[in-house]
Amino acid sequence: MSAQTAASGSAAAAAQQPLPSVLPVLKVTVVQARSVDVIWTYGNRDPRYLFSGLSYQLSRAEADALNFEVVYEGEEPMCVVGDLKPLTRYRFKLRIAFTSSLNSSAKDCWSKTYSEVEATTTGEYSNAGHVASCVARRSTRTWGLPRVRLHCGRGDAAIHALNESVLVKVTAQITRAVIEADSAKVTALLNEYGKQLSMETRDKNGKTLLMVRRVYAVYRLGHQMLTAPLRQLACQSGSPEIVRMLLAGGASTTATTRSGKTALSIAVTFGSLKAAEVILQHDPEQVKLCDVGGSTPLMWAAENASANIRYGVQMLELLLQYGVDVNQEDPRGQTAFDRLCATSGNVKAAHALILAGARIIHQVDKKHPMTSLMIAALNGHKDLVRELMEKYGADPTVQSEHGGTAKSFAETAGHRAIVLMIEERLSIINDSLGQTQK
Repeated sequence: MSAQTAASGSAAAAAQQPLPSVLPVLKVTVVQARSVDVIWTYGNRDPRYLFSGLSYQLSRAEADALNFEVVYEGEEPMCVVGDLKPLTRYRFKLRIAFTSSLNSSAKDCWSKTYSEVEATTTGEYSNAGHVASCVARRSTRTWGLPRVRLHCGRGDAAIHALNESVLVKVTAQITRAVIEADSAKVTALLNEYGKQLSMETRDKNGKTLLMVRRVYAVYRLGHQMLTAPLRQLACQSGSPEIVRMLLAGGASTTATTRSGKTALSIAVTFGSLKAAEVILQHDPEQVKLCDVGGSTPLMWAAENASANIRYGVQMLELLLQYGVDVNQEDPRGQTAFDRLCATSGNVKAAHALILAGARIIHQVDKKHPMTSLMIAALNGHKDLVRELMEKYGADPTVQSEHGGTAKSFAETAGHRAIVLMIEERLSIINDSLGQTQK
């Protein structure tokens, strides 16, 4: 069965499987002038541990508005909703769906029922320690939810003891310090405000303070809180000292972006070798985690192992030191080596993967319609094509289901140098066969 068929079957199975009849309860944990922290749980339990494979959609609307705006879709059971108006009452609705069904052709896979909660934002300069009471309302279209009132515990009060405008400024300052790799400034700010700052604040896209590109690190003081994720900024800027500080300050290595990328995947993507080393030393299990698309950090490293990307090969070699499964497949049935053949084509990285036990596809079948040699030839990786033939015994005479060969794929893609090299190899093979027959 092909990977595409398997994926279709998985989506169909998800469509037939009924969604949980009980939805998580929405709770507003922190209310500020221009943002609200919303979480959803089953009692006090994380829904991810009760129902796997679920995604969540959170929408918002002003109290009297008819239309709701989607502010978050993802698998994390929390969201910081920004761009709100001070002293305004908002309604929030939560719906659920199977993650696998979201990639199907179905128009609307989200549940028809929903959980709902209300909250009123504070004044622009009110005490940020205020946590509004909120009501989980009953709806004729949902299962009945009890009325709840949230109270701020001692820990919450400590976190929000600062005036909101001060928190905004401090967040902007520490974000700038992370971008500029100013470890002294980061240290000073964490020492003074570490207990008030939240390392895991999420923006409307579900990203934490550690998961946004530095291009988004724009100061918006007086308008809304800057939510540039600090750890991801640190990973992108390649500052191991700052990564250590943030991890020591409580930054989570398991928090993910909406696409399921962890800080390690981001460090790998941006070639931040030292940051990746710090994360792996702190939490070695991160090397085994897949994102939502089924890609591992090793797969991203294999794709990025080119001469144009700093530390590309070293990053791959680092991940291999932590015992990662070199032959783990993504949903398309491709391993890190398969993806290297189709992307970077780096010979040194290929050697490292093969030495670690990477599978080379020598024969085609239903699951693998092309050999590793065909893939490398099609994508113009001349040095890799040579190595596969001369060092690893790849056979250029092997044909695909429709008669294609490594040479024909190279010809189709216009890689003339590879065509000539394969022809030379075929000539050597033919001469060898002729001498054998004599």
